Amino acid sequence: MKHPNLVRMIVCLGDRTRLDILLLLNVEKSLVSSMIAVKLGIRPSVASYHLRLLVEKGFVKSTKSGRYVLYHMNKENVRVFLTELHTVLGVVE
Repeated sequence: MKHPNLVRMIVCLGDRTRLDILLLLNVEKSLVSSMIAVKLGIRPSVASYHLRLLVEKGFVKSTKSGRYVLYHMNKENVRVFLTELHTVLGVVE
C-alpha cells in the first residue's frame, strides 16, 4: 500500500459522527466533549469514543483547562491531509 497513513485518515473521516464532530469544531472552535454530544444529539460516551479516534489521527487537538478538556480542530494537520489527498488524486501538481 503506497499511502497507508492517508488511507487510515480517510477511513477515520468515513464515519458520519466523526465528520460531524470535525465540522462542528470548525464552526465552534473549542468545545468540551459533553457539549459536542449535546449539539450532535449523541451520548457522551459516543462523543468521547469518536473524539479519541480524531485525536489519534491528528484531526483534533485537546487541551486541559482546569478540570475540563477542550477539543478543537487541528487546522494545520487537516490542511496537510487535504494537500496530500489532492496530490495523490492528481488535483494539485
